[in-house]
Amino acid sequence: MKIVVLGFFLFILYSLGSALYYMMNDGAGSQRMMKALAMRIGASIALFGFMMFAFWMGWIQPDGRF
Repeated sequence: MKIVVLGFFLFILYSLGSALYYMMNDGAGSQRMMKALAMRIGASIALFGFMMFAFWMGWIQPDGRF
């Protein structure tokens, strides 16, 4: 479970970094930057949905630390 979440976070960070790179090299309105940001948003929504599903299935449980 932790590996899947870590993989999502790494992909989100990679997508954010690539969007920054494209913004610096291609210009502020580049299509590649917009695509990278759209993938980041999609991955964030997918991670949230996966976490909700995992909680519903009982794969993860809150531990009361927060």
